[in-house]
Amino acid sequence: RRNYKILPKLYEKISNGGWLLMHNASDRHFVKEMKPFLEFVRNKEHFKESILFQIDTNGMELSFK
Repeated sequence: RRNYKILPKLYEKISNGGWLLMHNASDRHFVKEMKPFLEFVRNKEHFKESILFQIDTNGMELSFK
């Protein structure tokens, strides 16, 4: 689950208009680990929009750059 920490490094590789999809965005077992990721993708300086979909008990975050 530590792969969330690489997002800032990969961010520049995501094209404008590109999107990022992350499963387990609302999994109660990973709340602490997901917090920095969710703060990053929900920051309007990084992504235009980021939406949480409760497709299952773990959630799916879809972010548009």
